[in-house]
Amino acid sequence: MDDNRRHLLAKVAYLYYIQGRTQSQIATELNIYRTTISRMLQQARQQHIVTIQIEDFNPQLFNLEEKLKQRFNLKNAIIG
Repeated sequence: MDDNRRHLLAKVAYLYYIQGRTQSQIATELNIYRTTISRMLQQARQQHIVTIQIEDFNPQLFNLEEKLKQRFNLKNAIIG
């Protein structure tokens, strides 16, 4: 991936995640289709330009919640 493409992916990610702009707003500003912006955000995650970190959670509890939902055909399960 060339530096220009990487820079554009980083800019789109910045506008979306940091500035809080919508995909439509970014598309209008950069004159790019909104669907392209969506794909660019996905590519930014795949290229590790963007990483997402979730704080204050226990993945084992989320996994157990999913298993309970499937096992007992529940709409929701919350383990606190």
